Amino acid sequence: MPRYFPDFETFVERARDHDIVPVYRQLLADRITPVTAFEVLGRDDHAFLLESVVGGERVGRHSFIATRPRAVYQARGEKASLWRAGEPTIGFVTTDPLGDLQKLLGKSRLARDPHLPLFTGGLVGYAGYDLIRYYENEKLNDPPKDDRGLPDVSFGLYDELAVFDHVDKTLRVVANVRINFAGAGVTRSPASVQGLDASGKVLDAGERPSDASGRPSDAGGTLPNAGGTLPNAGGIPPNAGGKLPNAGDESFIAGTKLSTDALRAIYSDACRRVDLIVQRLQQPSSLTLGEIDLTETTPGAVSSNVSREQFEDGIRKGQEYIRAGDIFQFVPSLRLRVLSDATPLDVYRALRVVNPSPFMFFLKSPQCTLIGSSPEILCRVQ
Repeated sequence: MPRYFPDFETFVERARDHDIVPVYRQLLADRITPVTAFEVLGRDDHAFLLESVVGGERVGRHSFIATRPRAVYQARGEKASLWRAGEPTIGFVTTDPLGDLQKLLGKSRLARDPHLPLFTGGLVGYAGYDLIRYYENEKLNDPPKDDRGLPDVSFGLYDELAVFDHVDKTLRVVANVRINFAGAGVTRSPASVQGLDASGKVLDAGERPSDASGRPSDAGGTLPNAGGTLPNAGGIPPNAGGKLPNAGDESFIAGTKLSTDALRAIYSDACRRVDLIVQRLQQPSSLTLGEIDLTETTPGAVSSNVSREQFEDGIRKGQEYIRAGDIFQFVPSLRLRVLSDATPLDVYRALRVVNPSPFMFFLKSPQCTLIGSSPEILCRVQ
């Protein structure tokens, strides 16, 4: 018999003073690893795995896996797109992707559970170096040629998570409940809940949704099992109102007291979502035993996007900028390319052995897969 935490009575108590309440099951993690779990769950278009090794020898306490975000935000140049589960993709013009993400995330009171880590869901993705051009465009108005065609910013908003605890050897499967989504007995259309009317128009504050008179077309790419669409690489849908709907548009009525039946319904739905993830984790992994030789140092034919002379010239120019007082540091870099038959996950499996680091990640999206192993964190706010 599955057991869910918190129980319904405790859930009701937490829902009184919080906007988001995690519900989870606690499982033994003695027959599954973060990598095998990710291989199963990460078969969707969007997924991530976050791991940590501290000091090169001590494994961080938690590993995080998530898939199937409820929203995906992307921006490239001035064009941005927002996809929500069950809704068409909307496009709009942006000059502030970080502001867009703040609106999407909103301000919510998360109920902390003493048995869960601080992170139980939220925005996960990447921001490229060119993000700075949105905010320093006058100074950085001569960008290099874009030969990749990838979004400058791409983030998913994840409500469900699998968390490995390497201390107590457990796996907690979490589904976050957004209390303000429950209508206290009043049914609202999915479009109006998302801050859009039925035609896809972004609603202004206080504006009522119109009748269903058509919906904006998608941008051609599909996200399996999510009921919505996501633009293909390089494809951004047309402007659908010119701005991003605030996360506050999703709330029902501030101060509305939810009925016990409404709370029980969203609690039961969270339990169902947790069960679905547990069922998926029961699937067999297709990973095979990998073999690795740490003495092998020959990577094969490697090509670079810049020559040695170009790289050294860039360093000399950077030194001149430092002497002139224009900058105080810079990071010269180049792109190396090597052909391989290995899958991205196999590359990550090898990387976590060759270079275990405090911040290791595998981030998957339809446009690209990012794999990394970094020794330092950018920032942390608690």
